[in-house]
Amino acid sequence: MVAECIQHTGTNGPIILPVNPSKRMDESNYFAEFGGETIDPENLRYPLTVGENYPVYGIMFYDGEIRYLISGDNGIPFFFPNSMFRISQPQIPFDWTIAEYQIEKSDCWTEKRSAEECNLGKKVKLFLLAYDTLTENYTNLIELISCCPQAVRTYLKYKDSLKSYFPMSIVE
Repeated sequence: MVAECIQHTGTNGPIILPVNPSKRMDESNYFAEFGGETIDPENLRYPLTVGENYPVYGIMFYDGEIRYLISGDNGIPFFFPNSMFRISQPQIPFDWTIAEYQIEKSDCWTEKRSAEECNLGKKVKLFLLAYDTLTENYTNLIELISCCPQAVRTYLKYKDSLKSYFPMSIVE
C-alpha cells in the first residue's frame, strides 16, 4: 500500500496507549506519542512532504481513528493519522497479519470525577494490520512506537525486505 501525503499539519491528538493492556489505563500505565511537533495549541506538524508517496507498513484502527505506519521524512516509523494521506496504491503485502487488543480506557486520570464521567471500564478495541513481528504481541507495538532499538531494527529489516514490492524510488 502506498499513500500520498495531502497535508502535513493536523489537529489529531497523540496516540495514547496503556503500557500494560490488561490493566486500566491511568497516570502510571500509559504511553503517549505525538509523532510531530507542536506549531500552536491545537495543531501538530508532522515530518511529511505534501505530494510525496510513502509506503505503508501497517494500519492501526484505534479509538475511532485510522493510522498508517510510515517512515516520515526524518526516517522514524510512526502511525500517522490517515487524514494526512490519500491512498495511491491500495494493494497490501501478502504477509500482513492482524492483531486485536482490548484496551480499558479512562477519559480522566487525576481529576476527581465519577466513574461514569470518566468512562471507567470503557473497553476500546485496537486492531493492527501489519507485518507479523509487529502483530505478534502488544509489547512489540509499544516498543516500535517508543522507538526501542530492537523494534526499529526489526521494522527496518521488514522495510528492506519490501524493496521488490514497492518501486525503488518510494522505499529509498
